[in-house]
Amino acid sequence: MIQLTPFPLSPFPALAFHQLLTYFIPMQQQTPTPHDSLFRQVFSDKEHAASFLQSYLPAHILNLLDLDMLTICKDSFVDKDLRYHYSDILYQTNIKSTPCFIYFLFEHKRTCEQDIALQLLRYMVRIWELYLKQKNPLPLPIIIPLVIYNGKHKWHVRTDFISLFHLPDPALKPFIPDFQYTVYDFSARSDQEIKGTVILQATLMALKYITGHEPAKHLNKIFSLFKGLTKSNTALEYIETLLTYIASTTDKITEQDIQKAIQQIDMEEIMPTLMQKWIEKGRVEGMILGAQEMLMDTLMERFGLPDPDISGKIKAIIDKDILKALHRLAIKVNSLQEFKEQINKIQ
Repeated sequence: MIQLTPFPLSPFPALAFHQLLTYFIPMQQQTPTPHDSLFRQVFSDKEHAASFLQSYLPAHILNLLDLDMLTICKDSFVDKDLRYHYSDILYQTNIKSTPCFIYFLFEHKRTCEQDIALQLLRYMVRIWELYLKQKNPLPLPIIIPLVIYNGKHKWHVRTDFISLFHLPDPALKPFIPDFQYTVYDFSARSDQEIKGTVILQATLMALKYITGHEPAKHLNKIFSLFKGLTKSNTALEYIETLLTYIASTTDKITEQDIQKAIQQIDMEEIMPTLMQKWIEKGRVEGMILGAQEMLMDTLMERFGLPDPDISGKIKAIIDKDILKALHRLAIKVNSLQEFKEQINKIQ
């Protein structure tokens, strides 16, 4: 069994802790994006991960897996500079008593990436390298890569690695590595096709609708799933995370929309507390995280991946006005070096 470094499961560290962040702090210890928080809270729970596999894997693949042996490996293999746009979770299980891994990659950049197969291969190699480093014997374990896509448009990229190459002659094919990954694009699925545990369904519904044009229309549908749900700490923590996600990713849902949605699930006694957290925590942190993410997106679109020094400094800035000013600067500058010179002046 691979024993890796645990990741933080708290949806959002207290805002005051942002003041302690510097670019020397590892990215995985910093405040996650709202997408990352929601994804990790749900898919790091074995019950929901197993429910996803049972609901969406092809039957002939599912029958090979021993879900009773499903165990989370607590680490991330995504490049630090890509964690604004991707989240990942690795599970280990068995296929006929042979170890294998299931790798969930959550794409929340909202665009189809042509080279995502190359990214997956890089992460899979890291998993295999770690497997061998821990003195496990050959053969290497199979890794089943699953991509959860949360994009604006339907997924249109081929899912085989070999499609990244141009083959001038079929005789060259043996020299090219190949594998396939499976994409789950829930924006293209009907509500009736969204299955699994209540919390998993609510999460997939939220990913489908909250960043759309009229999310408030679908809010009651999402919260109606919680009717009769036991008022456990886990359920309440999830609802809090969901509210924070909503507050952080859209400005098209009002406090009144939230109140109306919560009233139908017979949890009125916790509503004031949740609403207070939604307003105070979600809105403040959501604006900061949104501004950070927008700034990173602009830099990536114009200049490619910023170096870790720039990424770390952006993560450490919690003043939304400074972030807005830097975003305007990122649009105007002619080079990444010019932007770096300016951000280095910020104390």
